[in-house]
Amino acid sequence: MRVELTTAVFDADEHVEDVLTLLKRFAAGRHRWVVEPTQVKAVESFLDRHYPTLAASYKDLARQSARQRAYSTPGAPAPLRVSADDFADYMADLERPAVVMVENDASDGGFIKAIACVFKDGVIVTAIENEWLVIDHGGGTADLFRRASDKHSRFRRVSRVAVVLDSDRRLPGDPPDKHADIERLRADGIKVHVLRLREIENYIPDKVLRELPRQVKPLPKVAALGRLTKEQRGHYDMKSGFKNGVVPPEQRPLYDGVPQDVINDLADGFGRKVIETFLEHAAELTEEDFRTDVGPDVPEELRAMLEMLREIV
Repeated sequence: MRVELTTAVFDADEHVEDVLTLLKRFAAGRHRWVVEPTQVKAVESFLDRHYPTLAASYKDLARQSARQRAYSTPGAPAPLRVSADDFADYMADLERPAVVMVENDASDGGFIKAIACVFKDGVIVTAIENEWLVIDHGGGTADLFRRASDKHSRFRRVSRVAVVLDSDRRLPGDPPDKHADIERLRADGIKVHVLRLREIENYIPDKVLRELPRQVKPLPKVAALGRLTKEQRGHYDMKSGFKNGVVPPEQRPLYDGVPQDVINDLADGFGRKVIETFLEHAAELTEEDFRTDVGPDVPEELRAMLEMLREIV
């Protein structure tokens, strides 16, 4: 997280050991230190008083952070501002790992890791590798909401909990399943990203689908996907398909006009292990694969998901 310590933290000698611990976290890259140029002298004085042998390296870090402050991105989230009075509470929150709740840590969690790698988000990749960001298994949608609320309640001042989940939408623009529960989490201060498309499987580019086993018959199915619009592809049941070659009644408005031979080719879906193939081949993908195959606005959505996670890390 981006953290700003007020000048009073350095003027007082109340939290000396914890301040050093936090400075170590800044130096390791776990959190980002935001320093106003006017604070540098107070930081230097604090270090000279308490840690003269370490002063040089942390003074350099303070000066570097102050220079970065001058070039901060417009519209970036405000840093977490920590004063001497609330230092202990914030320190406890910053020492806890951030948590992203998903329904299944193997598939959904693997999807998040893969997207972070494909989109070269070093902050998220490093946070997951160092367990500064923990992907927690919800055990299904109902338990996910309960566990997210429980994790949220353990933070004293700043919630560092997020949720990523499928929308399960059958039609574009439909409210996601469990809409009321999602809004309740947001009202409590928990960040939630609901995938715009139906499920994570709907984000899998053609390059990966072609790698499925031959018994799945991926090539004619990929060709059939190419005859759908992006919205139709995004709300198709990738795992199970159109049972018996019949479009479900609630989806008929979306697939009206699609030739029956396309529906027939997609009748069996790509199978329940399609996400495993995605995780195996994700390193071969580029942002352009998502833009071309899944939809032109999909990279923007996935970057927004990663940005939400960076805000809690």
